[in-house]
Amino acid sequence: MSYERYALYYAPETNSLLEQLGNSLLGIDPVAGTVLARPNLAGIAPDALAAMTRSASHYGFHGTLKPPFILKAGKSYDDLMKAVDQLASDLRAIETGPLKVTRLGHFIALCPSGDEKELNALAAAFVQGLDALRRPNRPEDLARHRAKGLTKQQDTLLQAWGYPYVLGAFRFHLTLTDRVSPDQIHQLSTVLSAYFANATRDPFSLKSVALFGDPGNGQPFRLLRRFPLNG
Repeated sequence: MSYERYALYYAPETNSLLEQLGNSLLGIDPVAGTVLARPNLAGIAPDALAAMTRSASHYGFHGTLKPPFILKAGKSYDDLMKAVDQLASDLRAIETGPLKVTRLGHFIALCPSGDEKELNALAAAFVQGLDALRRPNRPEDLARHRAKGLTKQQDTLLQAWGYPYVLGAFRFHLTLTDRVSPDQIHQLSTVLSAYFANATRDPFSLKSVALFGDPGNGQPFRLLRRFPLNG
């Protein structure tokens, strides 16, 4: 299968409780590409949950490191695999404080607590280290991002690195919902905190990175391969 875009994400370790809960919440297994049954959350019917996570489900349960991009002409999937493998082997595994359910604007995510400097540096290394493989944005790509409203800093990052929320505008998070109404935020935050409680007691460890591919035609992103970090 060929892929229209690629992205480098953090994906929870295989068969971990965090992976199981996150995949179930979003209703998708990114490895197999199969639909999963949604959990029964207190006061939230599975069909309502599906409506509140439709976009998040498309991308899979993950934390973005290198946002989705198209390979530039003359670069291949093998080139990308080699570049990711080399970067991963040069970068150290990271540990932060436990993940916490957090409101980010109009959506909810899991965010690490404690010092995030090493995590931010790791993401920056992949954003910058893989940029030579990225096809530059076309005018219509720039217009699509700018239509959402960007700060001057974000627009500068968009032009330089293809995405507005990287480097100085980056915050690592695992998206749990799409945009939801203000009256839903509190209820969802409470319910999701209880849902993830057993999976977020310990410090958060990022020991590997995952290459995801976008098949196109509205199909969900697929997890293609994991790359262990050094140490």
